[in-house]
Amino acid sequence: MKQYERRMDAWQLTAQKRLGIAAIGAFLGLTAGAAAAAPIAVPEDSSYVAQAAETEPVQFALTLPWRNQDQLQALLQHLYTPGDKLYHQFLTSAEFDARFAPTQAQYDALKSLAQQYGFSVRSESSSRTVLGLSGSAATVRNVFGAQLHVLQTLEGKRYLAPDREAVAPFPINALGAEVAALDSKPRFSHMINKGPVKVDANGITVGAHAGSGSSGGYTPADLKNAYNANGIQNGGEAVAVYELSSATYADSATYASKYGLKNTTLVQKKVDGGTTDTSGAGEVMLDIELIMAIAQPGTIYVYTGPNSAAGALDTYTQIANDNLVHEVSTSWGLDETSEGSSSANAENTQFVKMVAEGMALFAAAGDCGAYDAGTTALLVDDPASNPNVTGVGGTTLTTTSTQQYTSEVPWATPSDTRRCRKGAGGGGGISKLWSIPSYQQGIASSAPSGQFSTTMRNVPDVSLDADPNTGYIIYDSVDGGWLQIGGTSAAAPLWAGFWSLASHGAGKAAGAANPTIYALAKNGTSYARDFHDVTSGTNLYYSAVTGYDDATGWGSYNAGNLYADVVATVGGSSSSSSSSSSSSSGGGSSGGSSSSSSSSGGSSSSSSSSSSGGGSSSSSSSSSSSSGGSSSGSSGGLAAPAGLTASGTKYLGQGAVNLNWGSVSKATRYYVYMGTSANGESSTALGYVTSPGAEVTGLSHTTKYYFKVKAYNSSGYSPYSNEASATTK
Repeated sequence: MKQYERRMDAWQLTAQKRLGIAAIGAFLGLTAGAAAAAPIAVPEDSSYVAQAAETEPVQFALTLPWRNQDQLQALLQHLYTPGDKLYHQFLTSAEFDARFAPTQAQYDALKSLAQQYGFSVRSESSSRTVLGLSGSAATVRNVFGAQLHVLQTLEGKRYLAPDREAVAPFPINALGAEVAALDSKPRFSHMINKGPVKVDANGITVGAHAGSGSSGGYTPADLKNAYNANGIQNGGEAVAVYELSSATYADSATYASKYGLKNTTLVQKKVDGGTTDTSGAGEVMLDIELIMAIAQPGTIYVYTGPNSAAGALDTYTQIANDNLVHEVSTSWGLDETSEGSSSANAENTQFVKMVAEGMALFAAAGDCGAYDAGTTALLVDDPASNPNVTGVGGTTLTTTSTQQYTSEVPWATPSDTRRCRKGAGGGGGISKLWSIPSYQQGIASSAPSGQFSTTMRNVPDVSLDADPNTGYIIYDSVDGGWLQIGGTSAAAPLWAGFWSLASHGAGKAAGAANPTIYALAKNGTSYARDFHDVTSGTNLYYSAVTGYDDATGWGSYNAGNLYADVVATVGGSSSSSSSSSSSSSGGGSSGGSSSSSSSSGGSSSSSSSSSSGGGSSSSSSSSSSSSGGSSSGSSGGLAAPAGLTASGTKYLGQGAVNLNWGSVSKATRYYVYMGTSANGESSTALGYVTSPGAEVTGLSHTTKYYFKVKAYNSSGYSPYSNEASATTK
């Protein structure tokens, strides 16, 4: 660890708040953006191996934010406000791109710059938001200031990780682009295999919870009985699963045959060539078979990408661009610290598009309780913590001998330390990246002090049985055949499958789930009818209490009742009276490591009032580029920065200007705007800093420049500061 930290310190920049460019060989641009990134410590579940070789090939991405952020924010508000004439009038992928995607000129400029800096283009996105690149570790270091190291997980998997957040060069920064997916730490699947189950001569499982108490595995009929899901039809509604492993897909036919289910058609969608790795085959078949168990869809689209940061991002991007389904389940993730703000931002751009298309994404919240990914720190899992995603936690379910619902408690097994240092349990807690979304605001939590946040995103949203001791029977030939498996990886596809039932019942996409879920749950009558409130126990730290809590969210579904109310709500006839359904977005700057700015994707200066089902996108260092940074005015209620002064200097032989201004109460960022004439500042910010004062570098000699500054927090931007000017030396 010390060796790793010493190596990182050697790359720490001396100027902590530099905005602009510095000369590196024949190229311009090293230190754009905010303060130089602090060193990133080796994750608890990894160890340092070596510094990456200079020629080590690296795959990563540059991402662009959506255009017309204010329009996008307003549209999302309309789409998720019941009674609005645009309520649930979702866009096609092509319609969305025509209105909000970066222009072809912007994308071409980004490609040209990337190639000038020595990178090769490996993939392009039809929405022009993600540009897949490859290059050497040395080029990454020289251009982005991040030294790559080889780390190793506890399971022995090696991966590349940067020693600090990459900082985009000024020309790239000026386009609004952000560096993402440099940390290739493998994503975890959130399932726990209890092991093989016994079968008799006819291939029928023995002790599949048929009156055997809470220790047996559930069959499709069992879980439908337990959660009141009998009689609800899917009608062929397609569902998608997000996977980072391959499997023997014919196993689903074996599962269907055994339990008398429809033999769902599996359509393979390989991203970046897919993968031949089958180490997560159990996860893949769990996702597929449990969706079959609860919903019996006609088609399941299996999106499969390589298990890397680049592969993970590209797979979400492909799902958003294809727009083939209304429901998606993902059970792969990382703790927020390992994910990092840049990659979380990049994902969120795609999640926002999904929300506008009416797509609901359900994500497993993790299997280590409040201590995600086997750490000893309180952490939540990405993407379950994203406000545009429905995070699904885990419970231990108890039923009668005929599988009728009896009770649930948060899943927590302190003794199970095979993978988690503090024990196994349903993920949940408080995000360090995302501000509290508006759909979670106003919850009167009865949780103990410090166990519910009124400023940051709380996780999970909902839960379902995930304890492997009360888990599910699946068939996975790669890992031995009939198995009993648990984990929140089981709960997420069961929620996605259920939501497909609601879409079919409504005759149209039920849309992103959180707006409707929170609207119904905040209404006492519908909450008691639609959910099983889990009120005792912990997820190894957070307590289950009456109503919402960070151990199980709102609890599990009473499927038949929730189905009826969701269908009524989507159809416009719901009597539930929660205003939160019209403002479900989340959002805004976390004030922490991620700068969530809107529900619309990675760059808006809009406030956090969108109804997207999430939404606090973490934007890049030029996050105001699409809105010009001026459209928000004083929507954040912030005062304009006062006392801006400028003085000319030089840095690394080039012109530079030092800026200083006064602190603004409640501001979490300050955006800097520059021009070459009085009141001629560009509407695109150079970048941001998190405290007053910045040095703008890479300027021409003996040239006069003009500057203004805006303050920002999760509610929006302040007015401009006074203008200040200076002539460089």
